Amino acid sequence: MEVVWLQHLDVAPISYAPGSVNDEDSSSVVPLSAPVIAIIRYLINPGRKSDFQSAYSVSQHHLDAFVKPWGTIGAWRLDPETRDEDNGVKDEFVLFSGWHSVEDHLKFAESEGLKDLGKIEEFLEGAEIEHAVLSVTS
Repeated sequence: MEVVWLQHLDVAPISYAPGSVNDEDSSSVVPLSAPVIAIIRYLINPGRKSDFQSAYSVSQHHLDAFVKPWGTIGAWRLDPETRDEDNGVKDEFVLFSGWHSVEDHLKFAESEGLKDLGKIEEFLEGAEIEHAVLSVTS
């Protein structure tokens, strides 16, 4: 196992057990039962947090429809470590989404939905993507 990022996020804690009441309410949990979880760290241009948030909110439904049945959840980083001399703290938004495979995530990149969601790019300084596969051993 390799720890790539360690961050504190503004997301409601929730217990997860397959088949429980909380089983994959796509609006409130990290999609832990998905075969692959994409974790995207968006680095927001200084002063553009609200612009990013508005653009993402308007087009998020495209991603949500593509990843069914797992859904997505995003959260703002609480302890940003990146600072800009002129503008202070640089905001970071972390997005979790569930996928059948990494290939399915890449297919979304070719979809019409990404063209709409891609409007967030003008508010980004950069983005980093990692994929995680969770496995349970007994």
